[in-house]
Amino acid sequence: MVYRPVSSLPLPLSTLTTLTRAGYECVEDLVSSSVEELVQGLLIDFWDPIRIVDADLAPALGFSPADCEIILASATTSTQAPAATQTALHLTRNVPTDSDVIPTSFSFLDSLLCGGVRRGYVYELCGPPGAPHVSVARQIAKAFLNQGDNVKFAGVDGIYPYARACACDDANVADFQNMTGPAALLASLGNVSSESLTRLYCLSPSSVLECMLFIRNLLGLLDTERVSPLTRVIYAFLLTYALPCQKAGLLVLNMLSYPFHTAHNLRPPAKIRLLEQIRDVLMRATATYNLTVVVTCQLATKMIHPDGSPSNFDADAVGVVQSQLGTSYLPSGRSWRVMLRPDSPTTGAKLRLWYNSKAFLLMMVAGVSDPENTEKRAVYDLFEITV
Repeated sequence: MVYRPVSSLPLPLSTLTTLTRAGYECVEDLVSSSVEELVQGLLIDFWDPIRIVDADLAPALGFSPADCEIILASATTSTQAPAATQTALHLTRNVPTDSDVIPTSFSFLDSLLCGGVRRGYVYELCGPPGAPHVSVARQIAKAFLNQGDNVKFAGVDGIYPYARACACDDANVADFQNMTGPAALLASLGNVSSESLTRLYCLSPSSVLECMLFIRNLLGLLDTERVSPLTRVIYAFLLTYALPCQKAGLLVLNMLSYPFHTAHNLRPPAKIRLLEQIRDVLMRATATYNLTVVVTCQLATKMIHPDGSPSNFDADAVGVVQSQLGTSYLPSGRSWRVMLRPDSPTTGAKLRLWYNSKAFLLMMVAGVSDPENTEKRAVYDLFEITV
């Protein structure tokens, strides 16, 4: 009989430590104890199971419905945000410098972002099918690898043999829609040194359950001083072998909108709560560990009334193309949103930039060359809009 270790539960480190010291080694030990015994005897309060994701997702991971409830119980516990008041030393230590700006090799994007991608910020690249937002994300990952950073790319099913062959243990690229296969990833990183490739690591969270398992334990994966035993267990769920804990400089969440788009039984209130949890985790990861996060997602057509309130196709409304995930998961003051859409094979793409989801920056750039193909030319028309 296979026993699931207690460390597989996404609980606070203090709770896991308390349970381990009390002699609870596997989930079966917890099931044999009542909630009252755990709360009163160990002075912990973490058991508030709520079904957020349909239990049908559980068998795909080998979880029973009861285990699914336990794992998702932490979704009701909000992650602590950074302190509202911080010391002057802490603030000055986080002031961006020139070394904190990583050029992306796309001149139009570097111009919009004031030189490139800044460490400790969240960048959402969104666009309809055919837009080059995934290619841009791969180029950003390449830029970080060339800088000597560890990169984490989450979510490519066919990447496992490649990951094992390269002994990747530093970079994580997550492709939740499996749109970045091994061939595409290798082609975009073709001129990267073999040493840099050893700092690229790929995960495969393809459902909401797997996505939240990874996000909820992201801070534990980044804390190199206090490595939680949950680290290797979470990666064991998403992969077939353990992952050494390495502090990452970049996290790519490729097609993050896909798991939420395909979770048809996920109710809107539950989806909002999950997105808010992602926001809290990303806020702490960027502020505390100076992690840079790049998220790619699809655009969706949403109907709104003239006053901006939600509407439907039956009412007198206007269709607006927006990000599928909205803005609830983006940390305030630390987020950039870049929207790209294909124009034509000869004129390139039109790009709009949202800063903090409230302001658009507009510039005109012509004749931008593709860094991977010098013969291919593209023109990007940028427009300045303020809302």
